[in-house]
Amino acid sequence: MANESLISDIVGKSAYDQLSKLDTDLKKVQTTYLEVVKAINAGSNFNPANLAELNKKTSEYQANVKLLMETLSDHNKLTVQY
Repeated sequence: MANESLISDIVGKSAYDQLSKLDTDLKKVQTTYLEVVKAINAGSNFNPANLAELNKKTSEYQANVKLLMETLSDHNKLTVQY
């Protein structure tokens, strides 16, 4: 076809590579985010039998929230970077 344009004719390789890297980075952040949210959800449905179990679940929850905050921070850094 005579009127066919390729993306490489419009966008340089460097820009395409940056976009590809951004896509990969965002997928990694999304995967981590989903894992953390699932872990938080799993820990929110429990009925502790004793104080030790409650303390353990509270510690797990705090660790998951910390990881979630780090993941969101990573996402924000990617947003600024690209």
